[in-house]
Amino acid sequence: MRTSVMSPPRSPEGSLKQPPPTIPCTSPLIAGCPRRPGDTRQLVARLGRTGIAANQLGESSAWRMGQRVREGATDHVERQRPRLGDRSETAMRGTSSRPRAHNAVEARVTIRRPVREVFAFYRDFTNLPRFLGDVMAVEQVGPAVSRWTIQGPLGVRFRSTMRVTEERRNEVIGYETRSLPGLRTYWEVHFTSGPAVGETEVREVMRTPLGRLGHLVLALMGKPPAGEVPANLRRLKEVLETGRVTSLDHSVAGKFG
Repeated sequence: MRTSVMSPPRSPEGSLKQPPPTIPCTSPLIAGCPRRPGDTRQLVARLGRTGIAANQLGESSAWRMGQRVREGATDHVERQRPRLGDRSETAMRGTSSRPRAHNAVEARVTIRRPVREVFAFYRDFTNLPRFLGDVMAVEQVGPAVSRWTIQGPLGVRFRSTMRVTEERRNEVIGYETRSLPGLRTYWEVHFTSGPAVGETEVREVMRTPLGRLGHLVLALMGKPPAGEVPANLRRLKEVLETGRVTSLDHSVAGKFG
């Protein structure tokens, strides 16, 4: 008796059909996979450890990224800062027409009067003839413009128009002569609290045109800035503290008696 062996089914193309590979199911996450005792607890523990590690990795990456951004921004600012400073200084030099600092004469005095009182007295330019050695009269012709009568050498009087260029109450007064830009004289008078209560320190800066030549011309006219500026401040102190002037240096003869 002959035993017949059945051949495996063939595909329409004639090739043998291969059964799909069998992959053992070991993951408790897949439905139908057999679960051994303790699988669920191990899975939960593994997921917990993975989540903590991912969280720490995310925080670390975010911190490093933020640090790089901060460092990059700081480097950018540091690189830009010198250029901004250069432009600012250049702009200031280009817009200022005042004489250079080496043309300046500076003096200061401490007055036993409050700052507001000293400032108010000086800001009223009609008070200036009371202590300026060569200014005989001041006429206010506008809020910031006044006309001064000044006595020069040999008793010759002339008028000069002044313009207030800066004013900060109880801090500073700046003014200049109205003339050609290269021939203007500038004054800055600063007011600050003195070393004791109720005292004021007044600091005056005078800038003349033409540098040393301008100083020499004024000295030949009997008006040396290095002598006039401190003498005028001494008289301002006397007027505000005592009401009378006794210092006669660098003043018109007979003006203060």
